[in-house]
Amino acid sequence: MSNKLKAIFENKYFRGWVSYFVVLVTLPIVANLYGIERWTQTLVEAASSSGYGDPTYFAAAAIDISKYGWITENTRWVINLWPPGFVFFEGALLRIFGIDSAMPLVLLACSAGLFSTVLMEMCRLFKSATDRWAWLTPLVLFSFPAAQIFLLSVTGLVFGEWLAIGCFFGGVLFVLRKSVKGLIMAGFLFAISAYARSQYEFFLDAMLAVSVGFLVLSILLKKPRNSSLWNSSKYLVCSLIAAQIFMSPWRAYHWIYGQDARWVYSSNDLFAVSLTSDENLLAASQGWLIRGGANIACHISPEDCGKKDGATYKRIFLNNAYAWVSGKAALLPEYWFSSERALGSPLPNNVTEGIFNSLLLFCLIASCLLHWLIRKSDLAPIWIGISLSLAMAHVVIVVFATLEVRYLYFIKIYGVFSFLLLAVELMKQVKTEKISSK
Repeated sequence: MSNKLKAIFENKYFRGWVSYFVVLVTLPIVANLYGIERWTQTLVEAASSSGYGDPTYFAAAAIDISKYGWITENTRWVINLWPPGFVFFEGALLRIFGIDSAMPLVLLACSAGLFSTVLMEMCRLFKSATDRWAWLTPLVLFSFPAAQIFLLSVTGLVFGEWLAIGCFFGGVLFVLRKSVKGLIMAGFLFAISAYARSQYEFFLDAMLAVSVGFLVLSILLKKPRNSSLWNSSKYLVCSLIAAQIFMSPWRAYHWIYGQDARWVYSSNDLFAVSLTSDENLLAASQGWLIRGGANIACHISPEDCGKKDGATYKRIFLNNAYAWVSGKAALLPEYWFSSERALGSPLPNNVTEGIFNSLLLFCLIASCLLHWLIRKSDLAPIWIGISLSLAMAHVVIVVFATLEVRYLYFIKIYGVFSFLLLAVELMKQVKTEKISSK
């Protein structure tokens, strides 16, 4: 046994993983994100002190699961408006560690463990291009306050976005391996991301549509079956089909016990809120909805305020598409450059936060350029397919959803993630071209 333990501790992967884990666990505590005393709170206390509704509802449902093994009638509505993944995950943790445990620390360990694995895979890719700074470079992802707060702070942890983002990034990294096992694992992780947060189901649907479109384009262009466009798109399609298979049990549950096989039932609320007047929203203390453009349909067509049907909502949009889109787009700068400590409505930022948000925007723009520079790479169709899908999905979110600062956090973090890995791919491409030119 001692020899086996010695072999484990001498393993470079294990030591690298532990190093990342220690950094990620220490970082938010040393940075004192939201106050050191919050790390010892129970789940209910941490959710309540977050100041947001989602974590509180998740906690209530998780307590039911830990006690009874399933959702009770009082909290069944939670798994209609949100997918069940994070709720059941919290419920399992409560059953293991107890309802009075310091749940933020438990969630921090889980998030750090997940992202340590992601960082190790990024490190492996960096080493394939250059050994210099290969271990340190992936940590650039967590040098930004957006990642620290959204993925490692108490408030970010009880929202559950860390689980969705970590699994989504893991899925991307497994697709890049272009192996059968990698595709199955990618599909599983993509599915977990959708089970954790509902918008990832939308992301996966967009990715599947775009990647199938690439396959059709490959056929129309009469590309050979060994071309990078065909092969890479095929790998992405297969991983997304696997994801849909892993997601089918929850669709079946909604089909049997609900109205249809939708992932969540929240679109009806969207129609009603969008057609609600400012006066009624203010009377209900929902001013943040007005600020986020939730009732833009009512602003554009005041005579339709008070209606709640989807047909009216769609008619207003189709007849006033330019005013609608430009009105929502005008809100973006305030939400992008908001203080990182805001998750809902934007807060004024300081100079440091302004600089970091500018750097995040730079990474996103530079990432777009890198997609073009690696266009000859075998992995280019995968990266273009994923990034194009996410861009299209976020346009839909910005146009139709109530804007919140947290809705832009994923694309900010993805901008850094893709920038780093695309830079690696470009370095490999340059190295290959140098070798072939000799």
